[in-house]
Amino acid sequence: MMFRRTAYMVFALLTVIIAMQAKAQDSFGFAYYDIDKLYDTVPSVFYNDEAYTPQGRLKWNAERYRRKVEAAAAIIDSMAMPVTALFGAENEQVVRDIVSCCKRDYSYIHRTSDRLDGLDFALLYYGDLIMPLRTYSGRNHLLVETQTADGKAVAIILSKRAANIDDLTAEILEADETATIIVAGEFDGTNLEPFGIIDMFCDEEAAGRGNVLYREGWRAADRIAVTAGRCGRIGIYARRWLLDSRGAPKPTYNRYTYIGGAGGRLPVWCEIKFIK
Repeated sequence: MMFRRTAYMVFALLTVIIAMQAKAQDSFGFAYYDIDKLYDTVPSVFYNDEAYTPQGRLKWNAERYRRKVEAAAAIIDSMAMPVTALFGAENEQVVRDIVSCCKRDYSYIHRTSDRLDGLDFALLYYGDLIMPLRTYSGRNHLLVETQTADGKAVAIILSKRAANIDDLTAEILEADETATIIVAGEFDGTNLEPFGIIDMFCDEEAAGRGNVLYREGWRAADRIAVTAGRCGRIGIYARRWLLDSRGAPKPTYNRYTYIGGAGGRLPVWCEIKFIK
């Protein structure tokens, strides 16, 4: 009798766990965050990062680096997104330092982008949510093809004004026309609608909302586009501690004067939904 009761309890627990996992696969949160030039303090031999050294004009030192890493990690933890894409990390050590400061248990992918400013992309994710299958990086983009725990194909394209977004998208859909595609970052001028991918932040910008404040007003400099029908809620992540007295994102520097903010761009986020 006791054995049957124990077996029933174990079966019931497993049923609940499986149901919770299945429900978790119905959607997940995705964020894109330009961390705004997060360099380490060590001079590079491959590009000119002299300004971001202790002897450089910005007087970039270990304490300022630590504060910016901790700020980036605090923002990522506060958003609590299962998948967070980053742009603006100088190298893998910077990404590793951010992940180490995060309270949440993230795995990460980093690839060198060969940009002239030395800044790279990275993808932070929960390892039990998605499994990376293939990565492809270029000077201004990073493509990560993944699969969810229940086998759904999700391709994530990170862009910093990359010119080949349409080619990457066509390649993904040719291999799997059912794949959910997420394009995040800066991709102005790329028409994704022929691929069934909708820029979710056009209406936000038209309504005067954005993640960067210019003289003419707010602009969605960073945006997210998703396969039609597979995006739920969207938003721009703003908290009072990220803003200056004008209500703008508090920068790390105002020209050459150290301000100490997290950076001049707010993160953008969306909910990725799967068709049942």
